[in-house]
Amino acid sequence: MANQRQRVKNNDNSKKAIIDVLAVVKKYFPSLFRRFNAGPEADPRNTSYITYCMGLLLLMVFMKYIMSIVSMNEMSAFFENSVSIQNLHYLSGSVKFEKIPCFKTVNNFLERLDPAFLETIRHDIIYELIRSKRISFGRYKNMWMIVIDGTQTYGGNTPINAHCLRKVHNRGKDDETTTYSRCVLEAKLWLVGTNIVISIASEFILNDPNQTENDTRSAEKQKQDCELAAFYRLAEKLKKRFKRLPICIICDSLYVNQKLMDICKNYGWDYIIRYKDGSASSIRDYIKVAEEGNDLTTVEEKGSKYSFYCGVPYYKHVLNYVRAKICENGKVTEFQWITNLDMSKSRVIKFAEVARGRWKIENQGFQRQKRCEKVLEHLSSWNDTALKNHYLMIQIADIFRILYEYEYLTQNDIVQTFKQIATNLYLGFSTLILAEQEIVKAMCFWKKTEAGSKEKAV
Repeated sequence: MANQRQRVKNNDNSKKAIIDVLAVVKKYFPSLFRRFNAGPEADPRNTSYITYCMGLLLLMVFMKYIMSIVSMNEMSAFFENSVSIQNLHYLSGSVKFEKIPCFKTVNNFLERLDPAFLETIRHDIIYELIRSKRISFGRYKNMWMIVIDGTQTYGGNTPINAHCLRKVHNRGKDDETTTYSRCVLEAKLWLVGTNIVISIASEFILNDPNQTENDTRSAEKQKQDCELAAFYRLAEKLKKRFKRLPICIICDSLYVNQKLMDICKNYGWDYIIRYKDGSASSIRDYIKVAEEGNDLTTVEEKGSKYSFYCGVPYYKHVLNYVRAKICENGKVTEFQWITNLDMSKSRVIKFAEVARGRWKIENQGFQRQKRCEKVLEHLSSWNDTALKNHYLMIQIADIFRILYEYEYLTQNDIVQTFKQIATNLYLGFSTLILAEQEIVKAMCFWKKTEAGSKEKAV
């Protein structure tokens, strides 16, 4: 009997996970649901034919990704119950409805919505997080660490639209094949000392079909979009949106080039770039001479060896070179970096620790969304604009879910799998009437006017 009571208690606590997520939204960006319901000026649809407000449609997609619901069909099936309908109505601020919109209605809306709308919301969320100083503990030397890397969101033998990148295998042979992919270059804000990695900006790596039509060369000779070209666009976007933000870029050896360093210098950014011997031969040759002259400064700690050399010339830039031979579990792994940050014996160990954080974007970023939440590589639409909006909503939802996990689970030493978290959120949203929960009403996402209609919350 005692065990049964304990299970009931744990079940009730599990249901309240959705309330904790809403508390995180209220704490960090209370205007989120109001921003979803922006009104006619942002809604691309003809007002004469609108049945469901845009706030409801975007809230459905947001909740879909908060709860790691993979497919659009599954989303429609999940929300098709009286409690979920009441909760969607309460949080979206929409007029009452008896039946939820079909997933085709949601996708048709996303096909017409300008992705800049969701990009602006994400920017404002990050801006508010930084401005509130609630995450200032995650800086390194008063700088925000921005990890840059690309990932594939679709790959297959069929092009889903004209924007796909293409790659020919076994060219000129009998078994020649062509594969198609969609990729995105992501800039994620990493809070040093934690596993918190959240999206701050995205740049889609896609071919321009208009440019392809005007290009008279054969398909294999036509120039395609690439990760480096996407970075130059992404850097411009970052600087425009965060003009005064002190940034340190962390990226892999692909970015060892003069243009990136020129951009960082012009924008006032610092950078940490993973270095490999084949990345830039002039740097390798310079370090080889320095090693022969025993000019590298070395620090040892706990079996690990850290070496650095300051003043490596590379075109118009002067770089610092760092090499770390890390000993973990009896295995020694070597890492190399180039940076414009000042280096000394007292700084090199902490620097190496931070520089290795580049893997956070892969492990706590892409792999989380691909393997654990299983939403990043699922095609919720074949339309290019809709796919962009789905991707951006995944990133927005993930910001609040990561903050929820950090505040309510990690900080309280509670260990749950991704499936358990998703199940708890799923259970709470479909069984708890949020409008009847005093703690949710106190959050005041919306307030009543004298006329009884819902008004924007402050």
